[in-house]
Amino acid sequence: MLYLLAHAVADRYGTDREQVMGLMRWVHENVPSEPARPGISDNSALDILEHGHGVCGSQAEVLAAMAWYAGYPSRRVGVYNEVYPLEDGTPADAWECHGLSW
Repeated sequence: MLYLLAHAVADRYGTDREQVMGLMRWVHENVPSEPARPGISDNSALDILEHGHGVCGSQAEVLAAMAWYAGYPSRRVGVYNEVYPLEDGTPADAWECHGLSW
């Protein structure tokens, strides 16, 4: 299902950039994000599409899956609102926190 949907959306556009932007636009318009509550999950892109909505990472999950199926290597990366100080005490952003992995 995701493979067919991804191609149905992406194939409307010409360039790679246009295809990825088209996927992003489709996800934004069709996968509303709702506050977390019981029964709302973002376990998989298919679950999210079946429910018609998800939590904050749901759009990212669906976009990553659809882009992958459309032929664009992708994955979802979570960035948390944590502040890690650098050695001089200034706050680091997510891109400066090298070496942190799970």
